[in-house]
Amino acid sequence: MLAKHHRNFGLDLFRAAAILMVLSPRAWLVFMLRRWLRTVPAYYAWLAVLTLASLATTAEIEQPLYLLFLQNFAWPMVGGDWFAVSWSLAIEEWFYLLFSLALLGLAPILGQRALPVAIALFMAVPLAVRIALAPDAAGWDLLGSETTAWDHAIRKIVAMRLDAIAYGVCLAWLWSSSMRERIERLRWPLAAAGLAMLAFARPPFGAGVWRVWIFPLTSVGFACLFPLGLVLSASDGPLSDLIRRLSNGSYAIYLVHFTLLAWTFAAVQDGWIPAWTAIPLALAATFLLAGASYRWLEMPILRRRPKQLSRGQYPAAAAPPQGKRQGQGAAKVSLFPAG
Repeated sequence: MLAKHHRNFGLDLFRAAAILMVLSPRAWLVFMLRRWLRTVPAYYAWLAVLTLASLATTAEIEQPLYLLFLQNFAWPMVGGDWFAVSWSLAIEEWFYLLFSLALLGLAPILGQRALPVAIALFMAVPLAVRIALAPDAAGWDLLGSETTAWDHAIRKIVAMRLDAIAYGVCLAWLWSSSMRERIERLRWPLAAAGLAMLAFARPPFGAGVWRVWIFPLTSVGFACLFPLGLVLSASDGPLSDLIRRLSNGSYAIYLVHFTLLAWTFAAVQDGWIPAWTAIPLALAATFLLAGASYRWLEMPILRRRPKQLSRGQYPAAAAPPQGKRQGQGAAKVSLFPAG
């Protein structure tokens, strides 16, 4: 959740946190417009594809709530597997909107303290809701098995997962502070600690405890990987170039991969293709569609987004890197261009 849709291992998220620290109504509007221009066009494009596919197969069309990212706002996912992966995107969209609005309201009262207070609130409130629901209370099994209930009625609900990205914003705040140098020095121990937390965050380690604490544990674990990832992505070389290019296409890959896998497996069951071709075909189609989406849909829109801040307005720790401009570099054909 922390890295998704943010190029260069979350650098845009770090910039966003720095921008939110100097938030004004106009800056907020520009920030949200830039966010929506990054995520909504490709999302709506794939939503249209799924809608047309539903019409072709006479399946029930589930898109009305999806148009406003309400498919899992405070209830289990509407439509089941119809657009299954969009549950996490809905959490992100609502987090950015609600967190930025909270910060906009707190800033005139608390000044620079508004950001840590908003982070604390968005960490604490969803955790408190999960604590209230996670114990073996009467009626829990009415939702189905405990695992199914946890997955559909806890893990994928916007109102219960708004803390997911708050941990990333907390890291962004620390990264933009005087602690950045210390965090960079400790990037390897932090990465090791993050991997250990992610390895530990698997069921079961006590049903009630697991339902409550697995989310902050995984979020902190991923956050601990960011400093090392930022250093790797900021360096020159084939690895960093590959990271940047794949991150460009990661959003469209995320949107389409599950549906394409489901379609190829359905084709196997219907006898249209051999079973061994399902995964290779789904992967090839995923990368081709993602490349086309980034080159011909996402990139033209990104180039026309309004600017948030000029270089001189960024806090030093969050300023865009000097050197090559985005999109410059060796002229070569790539599925996901660097720009």
